[in-house]
Order: sequence, then C-alpha cells, then structure tokens
Amino acid sequence: MINVLLARRRIMMAKKKPSTDMVLLISSSNTGDFSVTTRYGTFTAAKVSDYPYFDTTVTHKLSMSNVTFSAGISLSNISAVRGLFVGVESWGTSNTYINTSNLFNQCSNLRGIPSSWIGLVNLTDAGNMFWGCTSLESIPTSWAGLGGVTYASNMFRDCTSLTSIPASWEGLERLSSAGNMFWGCTSLESIPASWEGLGALTYATNMFWGCTSLTSIPASWTGLGEVTNADGMFQNCTSLESIPTSWAGLGRLSSAGYMFQNCTSLTSIPAWWAGLGALTYATAMFQDCSSLTSIPASWEGLASLTNSTRMFTGCTSLESIPSSWAGLVNLTDASNMFQNCTSLESIPASWTGLVNVTTTGYMFQNCTSLTSIPASWTGLGEVTNADGMFWGCTSLESIPASWTGLESLTAAPQMFFNCTSLTNCGTIFTGLAKATNVRLLFADCTGMQGDIHALYVYLSTKPIAVISFDRCFRGCTQAVGYSSIPDSWR
Repeated sequence: MINVLLARRRIMMAKKKPSTDMVLLISSSNTGDFSVTTRYGTFTAAKVSDYPYFDTTVTHKLSMSNVTFSAGISLSNISAVRGLFVGVESWGTSNTYINTSNLFNQCSNLRGIPSSWIGLVNLTDAGNMFWGCTSLESIPTSWAGLGGVTYASNMFRDCTSLTSIPASWEGLERLSSAGNMFWGCTSLESIPASWEGLGALTYATNMFWGCTSLTSIPASWTGLGEVTNADGMFQNCTSLESIPTSWAGLGRLSSAGYMFQNCTSLTSIPAWWAGLGALTYATAMFQDCSSLTSIPASWEGLASLTNSTRMFTGCTSLESIPSSWAGLVNLTDASNMFQNCTSLESIPASWTGLVNVTTTGYMFQNCTSLTSIPASWTGLGEVTNADGMFWGCTSLESIPASWTGLESLTAAPQMFFNCTSLTNCGTIFTGLAKATNVRLLFADCTGMQGDIHALYVYLSTKPIAVISFDRCFRGCTQAVGYSSIPDSWR
C-alpha cells in the first residue's frame, strides 16, 4: 500500500509546475482554513480536499514565500505546531535558503519531502535540519542541488524510519562536516558503495552512530582522503559484519576513537595497520567488538599513535595480540587497552617497544585466561601509573622476581588485585623506590605464598615514603609473614 501511495504522490507532483512557494502539507481535524504561527511568521493553512499521503491524510496546505532562511531556527518550538506538518511538497523558488539548520527539528510526523533538492542552491548549513523526524521514510535519490552545503551535522539524526539514502555521494562536493549526520537511523540498511563525492569531508564523527541495521560499508576508504576525525563513525552498528581489508585512503586520519565501538558482529579487521600513519587517538576504537578474534600480527603502521585507551576493551573473543610491542614508539597512554579480553591467553615476552608509555592502568584487567607476563619489567621505565594493571587476572601464576624496570612508578594501587592464582610477589624490590600508592596491591591474591613481609619491610622503610597502603596484602593468608604485618596493611 505504501508503494502505491508513493507512486500516486510522484504522479501528482510530476503534473504540477514548480511552485514559487515552499508548500507544507498538514494533517488536521480543522474543517476550514486556520492560522499557523511559526517562528518565521503567521501563515494560513488552506483547506484542501483530503487525499492520502504515506500512512496519513493531507487536509491542508501552508504556503511560505519570499522568506529568507538564514537564522538556523526551527519552524516552531511548540510541539503541537510541529506535529501539524506531515510533508513538504516543494521548496519553492521565491525563498532564499542559506541556513536551514533545525528547520524541521523534532517534526516527528513529517513523512516526506520533495523528490529533489532543487531550490536550495544557496544552502550552506543543513545541520539538525531533520533531526528527530522519526516518520520520515525517504529522501531524494540524489544529493544534486546541495552543492553549496558545507555543514550537515545531525541532518538526519534519529530519523528512525529512514531506510535508504542516495546511491552516491555526488553532489556534496563541498561538505566538510557530517558529524552525527545519520545518527540513530536504525532502519538504514545500506549506504553508497563508494565514498567518492566526499572529497572535502574532514569531520565524520558519529556519522552512522547506532545504525543498527547497517550490515556493510564500502570495500575501500578511497574518497575520504581529507578526513581527520572519524570518532564514533560506526559506533553501535551492531549488524556491521565487515570493513575494508586495508586502511588505505585514510592518510590524514588522526582521531578514530570509538570508531567501531560495540560493532558486535564485526569478526575481522585489516591484517595490517598501514594507512593509519597519522593516527594519534584510538581510544575505544574496537571496544566491545565481541566477535573480533584477531588483530594484525604487528603494530607497525601506528608510529604516531599516542593514546590507545580501551582500544580493545571487551573484545571477549580476541585470543592473541602481536608478539612484540614494536611499532608503538610514541604511545604514552595504554590504560584499559585490553581490559575484559577474557580469551586472551598471552602477551609479548618483553615490554620492549613501550618506551614512552606512562600509564598502564587496567591495561589487562579481567583478562581471566592470561597465564603469564614477561619475566622482566624492562621496557616500562617511563610508567608512573599502573593502577589495576592486572586486576582480576585470575589465571596469572607469577610475576617477575625483580621489580627493576619500574623506577618511575609512583602509583600501583590494585595492580594485582584478585589475581587468585598468583603465588609470588618478587624478591628484589628496589624498582618500587618511588612508589607512594600501593593500596590493595595484592589484595585478595588468595594463592600468594611469597615473602610479603619482606616486601612490607621495604615499602614501609624506603626513603620515599608510601602514603597509601591500606589492605595492600588483604587475603594473602598463605603468604610468608602475613601474621607479622600490621593490620592496616592487610
């Protein structure tokens, strides 16, 4: 039935000459003409013979002429007024469109718009234009007519009934910002097979955030050569199964935080990082990609990366990571990088390659399958914060005999909290010379058998005093010297 109505609408519009007015379609119980006050003036909604339109009925038409849309304000801030509008029949030739941001924002009953963008030749800002138009089912099949648009952030945000967009990006040659452009379009099943046409795009943050019906994206990144920020671009696209097999085409990308977060159907990523040479920020890039089983065998290609916080947090199917940290020469923050990777069984045999890392907090928290770590801390000489680094690694059995290599470490609270299989605490403690916070360091390590009394003596008498130590050895009842340690330490 919907297809029949759409066909009827196209035929009706084809027979009409181009209107000089923007004509808004209204569904109302009013039996005659009535006035509608908008933020652009008061207009008459003229009664017409009722006719079907999508799944509703058009009863009135409101014409707007000689209006300059440049202020970026909505038709109305009153929900009852916004609720009148069910469609746009024409843009009109007498109006000047420069900034239509927010124009139809939260017009939740809006079903349709004209079949082309012709008439919007001067438009530069279309931000938020149809945000929250939850009944909007279709848009023009081409972007032609929007050649002047540079800003389209939130343009179709939360248009939950929108099932398709044009098959090509051609017509958007000046678009630079598409942040949140299709955020929450949960019915959108496909996007163009190529990124060509977006040559000016630099900002693609959250562009398809929460498009839960989207199963695929173009097989290549070609066309996005100017993009610098793709934070959250496909975040929460839970049906997305694959991405390009190469990162080529993203040469200017510097920020990819949350880019694929919670893409729970994604099973693989490119076999190498080449193409991401400008990337500095990858926070949560693949967080909660629970079907991802592997990542590249090398970190080469990420030489500019400084922040990998939560990059693979919650990748519960990830079984292995590269056998070396080489390639991460500029990385400084690796906190939570592999947190909750419950299938991860091993990590590199050396920390070499992490020469500039200062923060490793919760880096391997709850990696419950991890059985061993490097036999030396060498390579972590700049680390100052290791808070919760191995918290909950319940299969981890031992740590290095010497703490040498951690000479910059000041904060080690909860570093091995709840590592229930851990049996030793080391014998050479001088690497902890600067540590001031060891709160809960080995708390609930119920399998501990090492000489914790010797460690306590060192920590409580060293020149740089420990100021936070409560429950450092809580639950280590099998360890040597447990009963000789002050209550405040256990």
